[in-house]
Amino acid sequence: DAERQSVKYFQVMNLESRIGEVYDGVISGIIDRGIIVEVVYSKCEGLMPFDSLYEAFDLETSRLKATGKRTGKVFKMGDKVKVKVMDTDLIAKQINFELVEEES
Repeated sequence: DAERQSVKYFQVMNLESRIGEVYDGVISGIIDRGIIVEVVYSKCEGLMPFDSLYEAFDLETSRLKATGKRTGKVFKMGDKVKVKVMDTDLIAKQINFELVEEES
């Protein structure tokens, strides 16, 4: 657990000075609060909160897919996305992303 916490701390430190920058990412998880995205170049993981997206989403019970209630847009594990670093919290060891554009 201490090793994971240390790795996460340094991931947040890495992106702390890069707020506003855009990166290629891959969806690595889906939770109640949003979509977890791993930045391709650095392997840093952060959250793209559902409340930052353009509509509400339904989650599958398997947590492998989220579907937009209005448009039917689907985000699933392994999808490629472009994200912008919105903010970081070194104490909480959290990175927040915003969706920039979707890739197919």
